[in-house]
Amino acid sequence: DRLRGGLLTTGGAVNRTALMAAMQKDPVLRRDVEQTVHALTRQRIDDFWQQQESKGAALAAAEIPLYFECGWQKVFNPAPFSVGVHCPLSLRSARTAKNRGWSQEKMAALEEWQWPEARKMAACDLVIANEDDLPRLHEKAADLIEKLRLLEQEKREEQSRTLVRLWTPS
Repeated sequence: DRLRGGLLTTGGAVNRTALMAAMQKDPVLRRDVEQTVHALTRQRIDDFWQQQESKGAALAAAEIPLYFECGWQKVFNPAPFSVGVHCPLSLRSARTAKNRGWSQEKMAALEEWQWPEARKMAACDLVIANEDDLPRLHEKAADLIEKLRLLEQEKREEQSRTLVRLWTPS
């Protein structure tokens, strides 16, 4: 019934506007859609990490929507280093309205279905502010890569010190 109710276009694609409206009205449908999308996203994340590992990548980054809401921070081993990119809601809403054409109602509904911003940022290992323009965000990304390189170096040095302590006679 839902499929015939306008959730799919005649070409078989999802009518996102109709789906969003239906999800706002029907919490059971919303949970069903979320569970399906989360399962598909999880599989793609697993595939991505495996590809990076098989390539021997020293660093890999992935944008993972709803990472904390899905409880994935407890699933991956080793746990990925999480970086939150914080943008104040008013600015994020304005950007989303301009770039994606989202209404304030849609933005509010999606925000309501997620963890509060402060909780998400508190769960991250590191937070980067995204209140400036794109060139400034690129600078911050370059700084992040350098910070991650230094953290990895510190971790290797600590592991080396631990091995020396373990293997050095007292």
